[in-house]
Amino acid sequence: MVQEYFQKKVLIIGLGMSGISAARFLLQQKAFVWGIDQNYPKLLSNPAIEELCALGLQFVQQIYLPPLETFHKIVISPGVPLTHPVLKMAKEHSIEILGEIELAFRSLKNPLIGITGTNGKTTVTLLVTHILNESGINAKAVGNIGEPLSEEIFGNPKTVLVVELSSFQLETLMSPCLDAGVILNITPDHLDRYNTMEKYATAKMHIHRCLKPHGKLYMEERAYQTYGSLIPDFSPKLYGYNETSDLYTDLHHLYMQKNVDSMLPLDYRGSKSHILENLMATYGLCKELGIDAKQFWHGVSTFKLPPHRIEKIRSLEGVSYYNDSKGTNIDAVIRAVETLKGPVILIAGGIDKGTDFSPWIEAFADRVKHICVIGQAADKIAKTLSHQFTVHKCESLSDAVKCASSLAYPGDNVLLSPGCASFDMFENYAHRGIVFSDTVNALTCIQK
Repeated sequence: MVQEYFQKKVLIIGLGMSGISAARFLLQQKAFVWGIDQNYPKLLSNPAIEELCALGLQFVQQIYLPPLETFHKIVISPGVPLTHPVLKMAKEHSIEILGEIELAFRSLKNPLIGITGTNGKTTVTLLVTHILNESGINAKAVGNIGEPLSEEIFGNPKTVLVVELSSFQLETLMSPCLDAGVILNITPDHLDRYNTMEKYATAKMHIHRCLKPHGKLYMEERAYQTYGSLIPDFSPKLYGYNETSDLYTDLHHLYMQKNVDSMLPLDYRGSKSHILENLMATYGLCKELGIDAKQFWHGVSTFKLPPHRIEKIRSLEGVSYYNDSKGTNIDAVIRAVETLKGPVILIAGGIDKGTDFSPWIEAFADRVKHICVIGQAADKIAKTLSHQFTVHKCESLSDAVKCASSLAYPGDNVLLSPGCASFDMFENYAHRGIVFSDTVNALTCIQK
């Protein structure tokens, strides 16, 4: 491990959480570490950056970098696209480019589980981790969920690391380290970075090349039917509602290899849902780790969903308010609307990620009464949907909550599910969800 980076010059592009973690690890390995970030002036006073600079990090503006060909490797943060000018030059000089996850993969000895997909990644990552811990197997959720994987390099090698993987992180992964993995679903997202769905799906499918020789990959059957041709020489285990899948449900039982493996609890019987699909994915992964059905359902029964995911905030005068700030793409919003019983007044908008909002037209029919739009994407959403729905443009999220409240009647649901990124108005999706929740909790009555 030490010889790989000892006295080698490494450049890090992007000094957010993952970049800082990568820098810390490389400095411990006695590498000469340089760092650049587009937010250079703002980050100069960051205590974590100051600490790393005291340990030897050279944090500079890009124009002050040494000649690029002198660098041994370049480590990039997930938000840095491979089209970055420095990376284009690095390819010309045949300098290896890797992400923070790949950097960690090469040094970790832990059992590793990888989870990707457009929607449900965080929930499944946390649920797998919870079930393993409840069953006596030490596990920790890391990766895109918040804690950089490289923080675990010097941790307990027996801990099962459940790694949430975004498409951005998967672009630079190549080491076969995963004991098992899953692709939950593939629906439109991040088309501002990937100009076609095939390119986005290809990034997701990269997870298969990270499996150990006997590692198992589960994949949602519809995603495989659409994009399986991108991995023609690989056959994942499929899960879904079709009895030809390796793991499927008839909405009363779970079947593995055509045999009944478990009965569904009453709460999950009778209808298809994204919740049931997430449970099937989790079930498959847990079975690979030796968890039986009894342990699995006990873990499910004691699990609490993370916030900002169709989270009920309160009821006021018969109207229910739900925070789904994590719903940042088209399909996530559709799933949220389908989950709620009763008419919906939707609050949507934020930064457009190259999205086509037209699938909402059919999905919202007879479900959504009004749409309150905010942020940079407000005009685009209004233009797409205003012929079929009443769309109200609002200046802020607080204004949107007040507008939605004024339109709601007993039995209605006010749902924040933006279908967009948050950075035009908020620090992140969690900040947006907190502002929504605070505004809702401050309502004293519904003004008509």
